[in-house]
Amino acid sequence: MVFITLATLVGLGFNTLPDGTQILITSKEGATSIARGEIQDFTLNLKTLNKGMLPANTEVRMLIVTPLPSQVKKGFEGITTNDGKDILLDLGTGRGSFRKILSENYKIRLKFE
Repeated sequence: MVFITLATLVGLGFNTLPDGTQILITSKEGATSIARGEIQDFTLNLKTLNKGMLPANTEVRMLIVTPLPSQVKKGFEGITTNDGKDILLDLGTGRGSFRKILSENYKIRLKFE
């Protein structure tokens, strides 16, 4: 619980995640695309291969790319949750819920398609 709280306070290392920020989630090896999406109007719609959910208990990599002109790219590793509706990201201080970090730090809602 302490780790999630610290991860939430730290966030993802971005001041903001503006419209047009792209998210790509792949298998840990990077060979298979699992989901991708873009932030628009404080919502991240992730398009998945599994009809609205991520594969359960799967190690993944996530790439976040902010839009130009000051494009920033950051990568994270983590594991998907049992229900396939969240990713527990490895943030150095422990694991943090991607959904919770988006909501509490950036006021962004996570939806799956």
